[in-house]
Amino acid sequence: MSNTKAFQRLAGLFLLLALSSATKADSYMGRMVDSAADNSRLALDFSSRGSHLTKQDPIAYTHALGFDWLTVISDDKKDIGTLLLQGYLTRLHNTQMFPGFFQDEDDTEFVYRIFNFNYTALPGNLPNIRIGHMEVPYGLEHVINTNGTLRQYAQPKNLGIKADWGVSLNKQHKEFEYEVAATTGGGQSLDRQDGSYVFSGRVGSPRDENFSYGVSLYRSKLKNLQRERLGIDARYHIGLHGIFAEMSLGQNGDIEIRNAQVEWNRINRRENITGFTQLRYFSAEQASGRYADTLDGSIGIRYSPDNSWTLSSQYTRDIDTAAGADKQSVFSIQVRYRYFPLNRK
Repeated sequence: MSNTKAFQRLAGLFLLLALSSATKADSYMGRMVDSAADNSRLALDFSSRGSHLTKQDPIAYTHALGFDWLTVISDDKKDIGTLLLQGYLTRLHNTQMFPGFFQDEDDTEFVYRIFNFNYTALPGNLPNIRIGHMEVPYGLEHVINTNGTLRQYAQPKNLGIKADWGVSLNKQHKEFEYEVAATTGGGQSLDRQDGSYVFSGRVGSPRDENFSYGVSLYRSKLKNLQRERLGIDARYHIGLHGIFAEMSLGQNGDIEIRNAQVEWNRINRRENITGFTQLRYFSAEQASGRYADTLDGSIGIRYSPDNSWTLSSQYTRDIDTAAGADKQSVFSIQVRYRYFPLNRK
C-alpha cells in the first residue's frame, strides 16, 4: 500500500471517529451542524506584496486570494474538535526566491497553509489528535501565527519545511503544553518524495504567560538530506515590549549546524501598530573544520487601522555572508484585506 493511500485511509477512519461522537440521532447531528455554524469564523482574504531585491531590477510580486475558516464542532455536552481550513490561490511574478512547490518565478498555485481537524473529545489527560496539513511543531513559529505576513520566524535553510501533511498528538494543560507530529515531508503534496519524512515536537510552558519557553526536537529527510535539530525558544513580554529568542544545534548529514535568532518588538497602546527588529544567525561547519557564518537583520512595522485592513513593510539586510558572497538587501511592502461575511459575533 502506498503512503498516500495509507494516509487517506487513516484520515477516513479518523473522521469516522469524530463523527461517531455526534451521530446518535438525526436531530442530534442537526444540532451539531448548527453548533458548528454558530461557532464559525470565516474570512475571505486578499493580500498583495511587492519586494525589491538588491541587484534585481524588476520588483517581485506575490498576490494571494483565499479563505480562512475556523469552526468548533460540539455536541450537547462537549466540544468534539476544531476544524481550521486555509486555502489560497497564489500568484508569483518575477519572484526569484520561491518555495519548491512553485514551478518558476511566474507561477500560480493553490496553496494549503493550515488545513486540519483537531479532535479534542478524548477524556481526561489523553491527547488531542490533529490530522491534515499543519505547521511543523518547532520553535517560535509554532506559538506565533505569521502565516501570510512579512514577519517570520521559520528559517527555510534551517529546517527546510514550515508546514506538512501528517498527524500529531497535542494538548494544552494548565502547567504546560505539547505537540508531537509525524508528517510526510511532501510539503504541499501528500506524497512522500524519495522516502521523505519529518518527526518533530515541542514541549513548553503555556503560551499566554508573560514569560514562556519551550524545547523542540526535529528530525527529517528532505530531498535526501537528513536534518537533526535540538532547539530552545523563549518569549518575555514587558508592558508594551516583547523580547523573543530561539537557538538550535544539530546536523545536516555530517555537517554541524548552529542557528539562532532574536527579536525585539513593541506595540502601541491601541494595539494597532507593531514595530519589530530581528537578527538571524546561521552557521555551517566546513571541510576545514571552520564554520561559515551568516548574519542578517530585519526591521519592520505593521499597521492595522481596523480588523480588515493591514499594511506592513519590512527591510532585511545581510550583515555578514559566507565565503565573501555579495551582501543583499530586500525591501518589502504588503497590503492585506480580510472580509468577514458571517459576522455572527
